[in-house]
Amino acid sequence: MKDQPETLEKLNEALRVACESGDRGTEAALLNEIGYVHLESANYAEALGCFLKAVEIAREGGTRTLEGDCCAATGEIYRSIGDYSSAHEYLGRALEIASSLGDREMERDALRGIGRIHLRSGEYDMALEHFGRALDISLKIEDRDGEARDLLGVGQVHLHEHRHSMALDFLERALEIAEETGERSIECIALGDIGRVYLARDDHNAALEYLQRAHELAEEIGDRQKACSAMSAIGRIHLHRGNFSKALECEEHALEFAAQTDHRPGEGACCGTIGQIHLFLEDYEKALEWLGRSLDIAVELGDRTGECLRRGTIGQVHRRRGDLKKAANWLEAALEIAVEIENREAEESFCGAIGQVYEEQGEYDRAMKSLKRALEISTEIGDRGGEASHCGAIGEIHFARGNFDKALEFLKRSLAILVEIHDRANERVVRENIGTLYMRTGRPCEAVLHFAEAVQINRQLGLSEQLKSDLRRLEEARKACEQSKSQPPH
Repeated sequence: MKDQPETLEKLNEALRVACESGDRGTEAALLNEIGYVHLESANYAEALGCFLKAVEIAREGGTRTLEGDCCAATGEIYRSIGDYSSAHEYLGRALEIASSLGDREMERDALRGIGRIHLRSGEYDMALEHFGRALDISLKIEDRDGEARDLLGVGQVHLHEHRHSMALDFLERALEIAEETGERSIECIALGDIGRVYLARDDHNAALEYLQRAHELAEEIGDRQKACSAMSAIGRIHLHRGNFSKALECEEHALEFAAQTDHRPGEGACCGTIGQIHLFLEDYEKALEWLGRSLDIAVELGDRTGECLRRGTIGQVHRRRGDLKKAANWLEAALEIAVEIENREAEESFCGAIGQVYEEQGEYDRAMKSLKRALEISTEIGDRGGEASHCGAIGEIHFARGNFDKALEFLKRSLAILVEIHDRANERVVRENIGTLYMRTGRPCEAVLHFAEAVQINRQLGLSEQLKSDLRRLEEARKACEQSKSQPPH
């Protein structure tokens, strides 16, 4: 990277000479080289300009191999900046040229690139097909680095499809090859993806270990996009743990990386997570501002998954503000997209959220129907956090209806999961509900235990307003408990 300015100076001087002499073939080859230099530093605008011009010259001159190579590079840049339609067009051209030339390596790279587009678009069957074909070629031509990259692709599909054990199998094989061949970039991706598998499994300690290793390696090799991705994922772990200040710090750092490289998908994801953090902090105006920025980027990029998630989270903000009509509209729009793109995780999340809106409107039958659908999906896909959330919401409905035994059953199920996955923020809420239930049913001494733990969590998380209310509840429970102990037995 330190030699880049000198390299560019020499290549640009050679390009000037080629242009002056009218040597179009050399001009295209030099543009290709200059494009790759810019690509190394994630200077996408300059790289794209070089590759597009090289494609045009190579096509005019009938230089098919160079044209294919430049089409593939152009497609990868469009994929990186989130323009999936243009990416598919250029990678498709590269695949066609490679097939006509019998260039197996170019064919493999194009298949892999198209697989990544299908993966980002949520078309997992097509992604798996393309990654599988690419892997077959890598094995046949005995390209170990290529094999590792294709194993990563297959592993990422299994991760998105919630087949976590299969994902780990492919990703760990990719990591082993990368460590063996010394390919640091692949190693970095594999570490990050393994961390995301553990995050999806709610094993936050293992997730943090792998993601920190990925971030350190990304910094070491100077890859800002991978540093952004790893740091953002670390921020989500802190968010799950209720450490909001640390989560915000991580996401702002990740957003800085994304902006420096003009990585719009990364910017959109970071803005969305920052919006979620402000939602947890009950700063609803800031939450809507950041989520709105994230939604605009998703729509700009044609990212239906991102659009779906942002619409849903905006619905949650309106719900927390008490505007249930707006909340329902945003959440139903998000659910419609989730079903359309067959995103089961999002479908589960928004079914649950819509159920909670119905609950707050007093429509308990409709609420229970949505929540049971959400609980069924969460159990099916192994979403422990979602399962805890839906159990808690179902418990609250039973409580509101006076079905206290059923309410306690679901709330305790929710609490057990939250303790298991170290979700302290939501654990506090469920403990408050269990404490309130015990007070309602004349068991204040048992309520004391849960209110006391809620107070401790508030202090750990720095939630001052919630701390005041929980201290008041704890004092009331203690007084009731002492009174019950002083009364003679019946």
